[in-house]
Amino acid sequence: AEGFRFSNLDRSRRRKFFNQTLRGIVLDNSVSEATRTEMFNRINTGGTKLNDAEVRRGSLPGAFTDLVMELSGDARFVALTPISPKAVREREREELLVRFFTYLELLEVSHGHLDLPGWKDRPREFIWDFVKSINEEASSDPTLIPRLRAEFEGMIEYVAEAFPNGFRKSPTGNQVPRVRFEAIAVGSALAIRADPAIREAPIDEVDWADSDEFSEVTTSDAANVKSKLLGRISYVFSRLTE
Repeated sequence: AEGFRFSNLDRSRRRKFFNQTLRGIVLDNSVSEATRTEMFNRINTGGTKLNDAEVRRGSLPGAFTDLVMELSGDARFVALTPISPKAVREREREELLVRFFTYLELLEVSHGHLDLPGWKDRPREFIWDFVKSINEEASSDPTLIPRLRAEFEGMIEYVAEAFPNGFRKSPTGNQVPRVRFEAIAVGSALAIRADPAIREAPIDEVDWADSDEFSEVTTSDAANVKSKLLGRISYVFSRLTE
């Protein structure tokens, strides 16, 4: 109750608190980032294990990580990504954004063909390396974070106009599959890079977002296989730039 103090507890309960051992680890400034990251990961291997988004947030601080945390609460983004309260608590929107920026920045486009050098069907390691690298890059390049924010905003504005259901499968959908999000978000952002004019009004709604063909390329089966990842992003990119 409000105003209740530790001293108000009976003696036996206070004694239980005094007899508890609290362990702490102090890392001074001489400890390397790699050691700090390893310690953080070891501490979080017991009990309720943190998910990838939570581990990255704690282990890889920086301007890019701050940007992801900021944009995860963007009202337009939230409206286009209806997810469960549990997924919100587990920072699913941060995971979606990190994947968006990772693929957008590392995908190579040549004559309409997409490639993702270095991909080995292990998104966790690939994304981790990207976040670590871009945080470091942002510390020396003041133009990087504003550019990424602008690309996010351009993508969100376009998707809101061009895709009737946003990132959902249906108008009443209450979840956003990662594979569908990746395809629409990254494919749209790459298309805007290739042809900024597609953002000019009036923006035509796509007529294939509910098609069987698009559903087929955005299945979760073997989702992290490189050909599948490139296939779903290429589908959106090609349809928007054809």
